[in-house]
Amino acid sequence: MLSDTWRPKVFGGAPTEQAAINHGTYFYHAHEQGLLANDSNIHAGIRTTLSGLSDYENDGYCGFEISEAREIDTIGMAGIIKKIRDRVGTENPVYLSIDIDTLDPACTLFSSFPLLIFDPTILPPVPHSSNYS
Repeated sequence: MLSDTWRPKVFGGAPTEQAAINHGTYFYHAHEQGLLANDSNIHAGIRTTLSGLSDYENDGYCGFEISEAREIDTIGMAGIIKKIRDRVGTENPVYLSIDIDTLDPACTLFSSFPLLIFDPTILPPVPHSSNYS
């Protein structure tokens, strides 16, 4: 899936309009409500596997240019930054959303899923109680 521009029908529709808004459709809904400036949106660093060409079509429909993560190998970090600035500009307000998966997992503990870590040097021991069996 590319960056949350799927039409609700991709997920089989929804019983209500509210239920049609989910993690994969929120930019689609923002586009439909006129909340996006269609000449300045970009999804940069896309690294996910495509489910099909419709992923590109959905992004284009909602006014997004796509810059995939692998482009850093060909145009470098400076090229990625230039591509973003050329698309977004420097004059208007910008909404920036960074996918947590793009950050080093060592710096984002507990952000994507619950994880139990027991390190006796960090966490105090849990007192034993005979009330639990």
